[in-house]
Amino acid sequence: MKFAAILAIFALGATLPAANATESTGDEADALTYCNEQAELAGIQDADEKNQYIQECLETSATPSGESQNQ
Repeated sequence: MKFAAILAIFALGATLPAANATESTGDEADALTYCNEQAELAGIQDADEKNQYIQECLETSATPSGESQNQ
């Protein structure tokens, strides 16, 4: 019986992060798609360099523009 309870707790704990991950906004998904496309267009072949490029792109796209800061 203890095994079943532990298994249930483990299963619940494993599903919660996945559920939260799927709740990302459409804007985040759009930004990731955009940054991946930009990395492809840039012709970056090295995986580490491509990941760095995408990370910088996502950080830049997450930064609000000057107009939205003033509102």
